Amino acid sequence: MPLDTSSFDIISVLEIIEHVIDTDTFLREIHRVLKPHGHLVITTHNICMLKNRFRVPLGLYPYGMEYKNIIHHVRLYNLDTLKTHLKEHNFSIVSAEGMNLVPQNFLLSRWVIKFSEALAKAFPNLCSNLLVVAKNQDTNES
Repeated sequence: MPLDTSSFDIISVLEIIEHVIDTDTFLREIHRVLKPHGHLVITTHNICMLKNRFRVPLGLYPYGMEYKNIIHHVRLYNLDTLKTHLKEHNFSIVSAEGMNLVPQNFLLSRWVIKFSEALAKAFPNLCSNLLVVAKNQDTNES
């Protein structure tokens, strides 16, 4: 059963979009069911993460991409492309930031966590994950 138009104030899409084959239909449907001026919270892997900036020039396959369907990542975004794709579907960007610049297994003390957060804020394009909050820019017409 389809969801009603304009039925949600907030939709979270956490680590999902990289698994979706038809992202245009996916984003159109989110836009349709999100109330006017409702918010979309989306996270995904960053193809331009620091790890890949070392891997790819060395001839290694980018982390997070797949040549076989194992984890079922069918695409990866960078921050600019994700924001552009959301804007194409009538979302305005409220905030866009990186997450996890320092690998998780190094986040063992409070000062390392704070350092990682500061680096992520300064260099979002190098982070392993992206977090974007977007707002439904206009009214739904269906």
